[in-house]
Order: sequence, then C-alpha cells, then structure tokens
Amino acid sequence: MPKRSYFEEITEMYTTWETITSESTMMTKHLSAEVLKGTAYCIGSGGSLVLAKLWEYLHEELGLGFAKILTPYEFNNVHKESDLVVLFSASGKNHDILQVFKTAIQRGSRVLVFTIAPESALIRLVESNAEKAYAVYPTKKISKDGFLAVTSTIATLRLISHFLNNIFGEEYPNFSPVQLAIDHHLNNLINWDFSTNYSTLQIITSDYGVPAGVDLETRLAESGVASGFLTDPRNFGHGRFIWLDKHPKETKVVLINTLRSQHFMGRLEKSLPKYIDCYRIDSPYDGLLGAIYCITRSILLFGELAQKRGLDPGKPDVPDWGRKVHSLRLGQRDLHTSEVPKSNYFDKYPALTMQFSGIVMDLDGTLIDTKERFGSVKKEIGEEINRLLRLGLRFGFSTGRGDSALDLLKEHIANEFWNDILIGLYNGTLLMKMSENFKHLPETVWPTRSILDSLLRPICNELKATISSHSTQITIRDLASLQQEYIQNVIIAHLGQRAQFIKIQTTGHSLDILPHWSTKLTVVEAIADGVNENILCVGDQGQIAGNDEELLKWKPSVSVGKNRPVSNACLWLGHNKNLQESNGTLALLKAIEAKDNLFVINSTKLSTVVHNKE
Repeated sequence: MPKRSYFEEITEMYTTWETITSESTMMTKHLSAEVLKGTAYCIGSGGSLVLAKLWEYLHEELGLGFAKILTPYEFNNVHKESDLVVLFSASGKNHDILQVFKTAIQRGSRVLVFTIAPESALIRLVESNAEKAYAVYPTKKISKDGFLAVTSTIATLRLISHFLNNIFGEEYPNFSPVQLAIDHHLNNLINWDFSTNYSTLQIITSDYGVPAGVDLETRLAESGVASGFLTDPRNFGHGRFIWLDKHPKETKVVLINTLRSQHFMGRLEKSLPKYIDCYRIDSPYDGLLGAIYCITRSILLFGELAQKRGLDPGKPDVPDWGRKVHSLRLGQRDLHTSEVPKSNYFDKYPALTMQFSGIVMDLDGTLIDTKERFGSVKKEIGEEINRLLRLGLRFGFSTGRGDSALDLLKEHIANEFWNDILIGLYNGTLLMKMSENFKHLPETVWPTRSILDSLLRPICNELKATISSHSTQITIRDLASLQQEYIQNVIIAHLGQRAQFIKIQTTGHSLDILPHWSTKLTVVEAIADGVNENILCVGDQGQIAGNDEELLKWKPSVSVGKNRPVSNACLWLGHNKNLQESNGTLALLKAIEAKDNLFVINSTKLSTVVHNKE
C-alpha cells in the first residue's frame, strides 16, 4: 500500500488541477455526443465511486438518458443491459473494473473509460476493443496517489471538465474552483472538539453536493476517523433526525449544497437546534463547477478532522485479514455474465416464445436502411413479405413518413394484398388502407401545430435545417445533436403547460413533433382481430424518446436498430452490426413460419443466422 502522507497530497491539489490542460487531455479516438446517448451505468470502486456519482448527474442533466451508479459487484448482479458503461479507475489495473469492462463489451454496451494511467491494462483493453470502447486520460504525468486517492480525484475532475468542453462546447471560467474552495476552507476551519473516538458525522447533501457527500463518507469509512451517515434533506426529515436527537454531543452535522438548493439548505440549517455542531459547505456554483468545489472542500474538511484525531489517513495500519479481503477475486461461478449456451440464447424473449397472427413494421431503419431512405426496399424483403401474406400473416406498417411510404411499399407488395394492409402514417396519427388514395383522406385537426409552425420556421432557417409541416406532424431534418436539444428546450419553454399536448421523438435522421395522442400502436390495435391475439412489432428506434419506443415495448417485439431498446423483453438483433436495419429484417422475415393457423419465429433458424454473423 502507498505510504504517502494525506496532508502532503492535499497541498498539491491546485497544482494537479493546473497540470492537466485541454491540450494534455487525450481521447483514444474522436467522440461525439451520439456515442454517449442512452441508458448508462456509472461504475467506480472505492474513491472512484464519487466520480461515478458525478457522471450519473451529468449524464441525465445533459439529456443523454437515464443513468445509474453501481459498484463493480452490483454491476455483476444486474441483468438489464445498458447502452453505455462509464468506468472510473485511477490505476487502470483494478481487477473488478477490468472484469466489468469485459462483461460490458460482451453484453454489447459501449464503454467510456476515465483513468490517469495511460499505460495501464484498462487502456490496453480499450485499444483492443476500439469499435465499442473509448478512453480519456492525461498525457502529462500525475503525482502518485496516497491511500485515499486525492490526486487522482482532482485530476479526473479536470479530465471530465475538458472532456465535456470538447464534446458539448461547455465553457468554464478561467479561474480554478479548486483554488477558490481551498481559500474558502481556510477561512472556515471547524471549531469542534473531535478528539473523542465516538464522534459520528451526519452528512446531508443536495443536488451536485451529493458526490462530495459520497466522497466524505467514503474517506471516513476507509480511514476509521469517524462513522458517517449520508442522506438528503428530506430523507433526513423523515426520521433520520432521531439519531441526532438521541446522540447530540457525539454527532456533528455537515451540510453540502450547490447554488440551486442554497435557500432550502439554509432553512434546514436554521431548523437545527443551536446546541448541534453544524458545518456548511455552500458552493457558489451549480453543475460540474459546483460539484468540483464541494468535493475539494470535503477532501479538506476530512483532512482537518483526521488531524484533530492525530491520524494521517495516508498511512493506515492495514490488518492482514483486510489485505486478504481486498485480494478476493470473483471466480467464474460468481460472474453473472450473459454467457449462455447458444441453443438457449433466445429462450427468454417473447418474440420467440409467443405465436402471433400479425406483424407491424417500421419503415426507415427497418425495411430500408437509414442511409438509403431515399432509395428502395430490397427485392428479397419484398419477396418475403409477399410469401408471408400468401400464408395468411396480416401486415401493418407504422412510419413517420407521409404518402411517400405508400409508393415505397406498392413497388414491392403485390396489389392483390393492398386492401388488407393497414398503414399508420405520421407515426400512427393517420390510419389508412394501402389501397386508399392519400389525397382523398380528411385532414386531422391539431390545434398546437400552427403555434409550433410559427415558432420553429425562423429558428430552422437560422440553423439551416429543413422543416416540413403536415396535419399531425412537424419534422425537422439536418440537425446536429446539440441543435436538436436546443430546439426541444425552446419548444418546452415557449409552450409552457401546452407542452403536455405534444410528443417529441427522435429518429435516425430527424426530429418529429407530434400530438400527445400519437402512437405507432394505433396500427397494432387496428389489425388485431381479438383481445387474445398477439401482434409482432418490429422497429429500430426503441431507445428512450426514439420513435419506436412504444412499438418495441410491445410483447412480442424485435429491434434491428443500433441503439439498445428500453425494453429488455424486446429481442435485439441490432446488437450484431451485421444484423442491423434491413439485414436484420430480412433474417427475421425468413425465420417466420406458419404453425397451427398462427405464426412463429423459428428460433433455431434465426439463431443459426445470428451466430453465423457474429
């Protein structure tokens, strides 16, 4: 174990922060915001868990998707896959983190790594899995960590700030939040008697102050300086104050908050009895800067507490049994990976266990590749659709397109079936038979459309984006991901309460704004003859806010998209790049067979195709 003084390490925090410049922040390859989108597991071990908690907040606030913090052990016992796994490891050689990396790649997730060790085993894993993995690390050498990882924490915070600036153009002030936190701490030293061995800290945190609370609780536990309870202000109010009431002399309170919760935390502080020792870390910033400020203050506060105890937490007396516990490794029988015999690979999916009488399919990214959306459906796909129609399978199509979908389908589907096929245009808001004339259909009234049209046209002109407006859908194309987020924020701010009357969905190539009642499931409802009949749904955009999200939550369903569907019950063929979009659709259609007056997917036939493509 390192034997570096904690007090020496904290004197170098500002130097560490300044050492890592934007020029010395390296990424293994160029990253875009698209790579980061989707559900994310944020994983760290020990002190790195603080950084994982911070990323959880950042991921959701940046609109990238749902995020959850996990330890490596928790990740091993979670069976719901995520689009992205974000790993934090100072040394890059933590065995648990290396195992998480391998399991995440095996499950089909993208992996983003933050480390300060550019020549580590973790970086080598990233380089050997370059298609799915990315790493961020410093090119300049950083001082070694002590036992409680001060240097690597500050260094990684700096890496994160440069990384976000690179990806999202986030601008941060020239001053250092670390230096400001140091100055504020020196002006707010604690005056507690902390020499007794029985003191407990009740740590109450809010918003971006939470990672600092995790940091302080971790340092207390890993040093033996004191015990700590971590909670938020309202959970504290639901009974956790009883401990404080019963043990007021030996318990100290630490409040940690950033700017947005400053007022509420101030009210909480005033509500505490005057005889309670209370210390407040009140950041003048929000977001990432606020988190960095609070974490720096928690590192310094812990150092002060340790000093009052006469302990140097950088030089602990580690017991032999503790070393043995630290060196325990998960064996193969302990690892709950997604390794299963190939013959049983699909057994859990409703699409392969349920019979169905009909099928509803998306068009772009499903029947036709996104990059070829102005082209035609593959001849083989048309042949398979006609084969299944002749066997009696009912077909429906649900798409964000308008009348162009009719021309695309009529080119490949025999006209004898047109009167039996239902199409939901504009994401299911306009339902018609394939044989009907689009121009003769009555126009649906959507009151909010005119408001949105007036709002968005000048914005799209300024952004040089293409906007098209129909009776029940406004579609905007040629937008970068940040521009999509900007437009969504403008719409919500402008509409106020009326935002409840719309849906905003993303496709592989556009942003669609729709009435709140729009759903691709309209077609599913229309082609199902009875309540007990199953309809197979097939699409590609099943991620959060994807325009097939509802369709692919249906059971049974199959996704041929690049993005992991929200529903774990959806059979995801698109995790294999050779079975994405029209290739996956063709393989699926070929595997559908008639059985007992209904239809099934021949799992053996489909499994063979999948494993041959891997």
